[in-house]
Amino acid sequence: MQISRLFEIVYLLLDKKSITANELAAHFEVSKRTILRDIETLTTAGIPIYTSRGKGGGISILDNFVLNKGMVSTSILPVITRRMYMSRPTTKSDLIKAANEQFDKMWKLIDSMPDGAQDATFNFGEDSRKKEAHWKRDKNLRDVLIHLYEWHQLLLSWVKANQSGDEKPFLPKPYNWKTYGDMNVEFWEKHQNTPYSKSREIVKESHAHVLAVIETFSNNELFTKQAFSWTGGSTLGSYCVSVTASHYDWALKKIKEHLKSI
Repeated sequence: MQISRLFEIVYLLLDKKSITANELAAHFEVSKRTILRDIETLTTAGIPIYTSRGKGGGISILDNFVLNKGMVSTSILPVITRRMYMSRPTTKSDLIKAANEQFDKMWKLIDSMPDGAQDATFNFGEDSRKKEAHWKRDKNLRDVLIHLYEWHQLLLSWVKANQSGDEKPFLPKPYNWKTYGDMNVEFWEKHQNTPYSKSREIVKESHAHVLAVIETFSNNELFTKQAFSWTGGSTLGSYCVSVTASHYDWALKKIKEHLKSI
């Protein structure tokens, strides 16, 4: 059954961090083409999966994805099923709308927080379900906003370089989809002296900059595969969704968990 295979693919990616299409095909005893269709279904559903080429490449899932790998399959399946039927932007107008709506929703939540909550240290306890690295990495709201900002910068730098003829991968060297967690830690360390007020300011500016860049592309350029050689097997729009609406959704979930603890 496809839905069971989709669930297990996500579980394997959360567990192994990276795996090749051939390895998945052998595991499920299906063709590589079937696996690639499954990956496309999952990415369309909003699961933040990426592929990288060359030595050390493979299929990976972002470590800020909040599906807990410690949950039993009967708990995970409804999450995947629900995501499969959720509307993920597939047009320029929907991308811009989703990005702005999630960004606004995040700020409404932040600005509604009680006194002291915006500056408070996160306390997620020892919840064994929170296995992803970001639960221990980010110590406060500033860290979350800085993470969003730095991923905006990744997209902006990547697009600018490739449009200038300097073809570069999305993740800067020496990082890849197996080691990008170390990059996130580097971002975290870089901003430990950044004031919370500054993090608010720069993430709002970078969000506006990302949306301005998106506006320069046509719908086909954003959502047609291989419209640009440098986007690999994904579309430019898919990357844009991941660093905006999907990332803001991640931030919202994390902030809500923080509010539960205070």
